Amino acid sequence: MSLVERLLDSLIQYLQKKRNIIRREEKKKRSKKKIILKKKKFIKKKSPPKIFKKNNIEKNFKKISFLKSVKFPAVKVLPTKVSLALKEKQKDVLIGQVTHFFPRIEVAVIKISDKELKCGERIKIEGGSGSFTQKVESMQRESVDVKVARKGQLIGLKVKQKVSEGAKVFKLL
Repeated sequence: MSLVERLLDSLIQYLQKKRNIIRREEKKKRSKKKIILKKKKFIKKKSPPKIFKKNNIEKNFKKISFLKSVKFPAVKVLPTKVSLALKEKQKDVLIGQVTHFFPRIEVAVIKISDKELKCGERIKIEGGSGSFTQKVESMQRESVDVKVARKGQLIGLKVKQKVSEGAKVFKLL
């Protein structure tokens, strides 16, 4: 074990002991208050100890003198099984391509090349300056609102960002 790992382990043990001591003291105080308050027929609820709130943790770290000179590396948060499962479910299906963009009214003309696109579905537009996702709120075909766009049709779609011609349009499942 490296020095940093040992320091982290000892710090965790210290904070756990401190938390347990505080919990015991709080429990004793609560039981004494309950006895007193039961005589008055009034039970007062008290909030849990505040040792693990953000500012209190920082104060506890400052109290430990040997950790003042140690700089801890950044911690990378690993994805959980739930978030990985959600990402696997959220597959992208290529449904079309941007043929033109009108910047003043923020409308993209999209040629549907595969499947169909309905109002209310989520799409992802990739290409040019980056990618973003949005919900299809309104579509028009030849200046008429439509609910469904089928393969081979050109539709006008209100977008929330600037898109470039040739950007790929994916349907999120």
